[in-house]
Amino acid sequence: MTMQVQFSYPSLPTQLTLEQMSMEDFKQFVKDNPTLRCERTAEGQVLVMPPTGGFSGYYESEATGELRRWSKSHGGMTFSSSTGFFLSPGEVRFPDAAWINAEKAEAFMQADDDGFVKYVPDFVIEIRSKTDTLSELQTKMQRYLDSGVTAAWLIDPYGDTTYAYRSGREVRAVAMTDVLQEPEVLPGFELQLKDFRR
Repeated sequence: MTMQVQFSYPSLPTQLTLEQMSMEDFKQFVKDNPTLRCERTAEGQVLVMPPTGGFSGYYESEATGELRRWSKSHGGMTFSSSTGFFLSPGEVRFPDAAWINAEKAEAFMQADDDGFVKYVPDFVIEIRSKTDTLSELQTKMQRYLDSGVTAAWLIDPYGDTTYAYRSGREVRAVAMTDVLQEPEVLPGFELQLKDFRR
């Protein structure tokens, strides 16, 4: 199946939802449209995400850079927002930043496949852009946990609160003036939320 989507920013201010695709069709669609960032839900819907704006790109870069710096001394591997992860056999997501532990990293490096990562991240960060709705992102964060992600942060530069998710625990609301930490999962890693506030 060959299906190409063409648009020019800002003609797509919000995400575009396409009809259901099989996983094979989705892989081909992504291959045919290398400049698009697409996700596939567990139900088979394909979400074409809008181009990253300047502020969103900057915040993603900051989060990924801080996580990578921490990972270099604590092990595991960090991935940027252009990396797709299988959360379930039919669901592919692209977190803004993600980390896998050392055991998964070793298995990943020995794998021959350069497609979507077949290991569920241990930790993810999502950063709300101006076009994202908070409720949709909160649903997405819960999907991460349901799929085996241990901890996840939803940073909202346009609000007063960031949300820290942890498997088996209540969602924790953190003020955008605080320092965000998850010492049991990421000992020593922290983000100054004031650096992510608009």
